[in-house]
Amino acid sequence: MTYYRFLVYVSCFFLLLGCYQAKEGCLDNRALNYDVSADRNCCCRYPELIVRTNWVWKGSPLELDSVYSLGNTRIRLLSAELLVSNFTLKNEGGITIVSDSTRDLLTLEGKVSIRDDFGQISLANSEVKIPFFIVRSDMDSLAFTVGLPRLGLSPVEDNTHPLSVEKSHWDAERGFAIFDMKWLAGDDLGDTISCVFYSQTEKGIQIRTSQNIEGELGRNTSVDLTLDVGIWLEGISPSQPDSAILLHRLPKAFH
Repeated sequence: MTYYRFLVYVSCFFLLLGCYQAKEGCLDNRALNYDVSADRNCCCRYPELIVRTNWVWKGSPLELDSVYSLGNTRIRLLSAELLVSNFTLKNEGGITIVSDSTRDLLTLEGKVSIRDDFGQISLANSEVKIPFFIVRSDMDSLAFTVGLPRLGLSPVEDNTHPLSVEKSHWDAERGFAIFDMKWLAGDDLGDTISCVFYSQTEKGIQIRTSQNIEGELGRNTSVDLTLDVGIWLEGISPSQPDSAILLHRLPKAFH
């Protein structure tokens, strides 16, 4: 009797074992979809650094339909777009965090491997998402470049990338537009002014802002910035702006 009971137990055990299916899920605790109960690792999705820019004029929300005074001239902003890259979080303890994502991109000059942290900040789209940005501790500053991480880059074939011809403002002789702004100026707002700075002579300028960023493993990290256009344009000639001066004034306008 005991022998037959043993055979029954063994048969049930192998029957249950045959019915068992390993559960697939992400076993990386840095990921957004970390699943501690998974048996087989797959399908991990990693956090992003989400940077939002609030556009203001001398501390008040910027309105595209509003007319502002710049010295003795009236202006109305039509558009503004900045090419940004090279995002870095730091803290006083010396920890530095960058995106862990790199991409092989096919450019006009051939294939390049580059960190995947490019974006565009504009009045129409003020949010930039940087992939694979894993924040491991509390950070107190954000740095990024308005422009390129290095000179010599050319447009990429991926039409969704900020460095593509479709997404960027690129000129074969002058390079990428680091920033591109248009406004109406004059007493009757009859003059359309375009101010563009290209990357041919300078790759860009670094912006550093103090932030209180409490990172949490396995979560997206959000940072809110303010770009004060009134401070940025202060002291320039609205009808004949100097794009190089505006580029170097940008750090004063971001906070």
